[in-house]
Amino acid sequence: MGNDGGDTRASRVRTAVLVALLIALPLALPADAAQRDPDRPQKAGKGGAHGAIAYNHKTGTFGFSYDFPVARAAKESALARCAEPECIVMVNFRNACAALVQGSKRPFVSQGITRDEASTRAMNKCGDEARCKPVAWACTR
Repeated sequence: MGNDGGDTRASRVRTAVLVALLIALPLALPADAAQRDPDRPQKAGKGGAHGAIAYNHKTGTFGFSYDFPVARAAKESALARCAEPECIVMVNFRNACAALVQGSKRPFVSQGITRDEASTRAMNKCGDEARCKPVAWACTR
């Protein structure tokens, strides 16, 4: 009779531990990747996919975003990724690519259908290729 009581008690403890784990596990794991990264792009809306590049030309820090359903969300994400108070949105784009180039005195941006087109246009705006440095690019899908 002593073993029956002990087995029942151990069984209840095991059951309680399993129930606690089943309750706690979903709380510990995110439901999907969007919950892990609030800046993760969502599906594009009817207006297409939006992106942006933010930049602090004094420090060279930048942030970019792509494939957001609205321009405002793309800009906010780029600024958040830049993560400095002096960052400003240099360019926002829709259904395209954009590139940012730092010249000797100021930054230059351009857009294009492809990454190469956007980068080439930005470098051409900059002019002096020896002093023009590519900083960032982003494309929507």
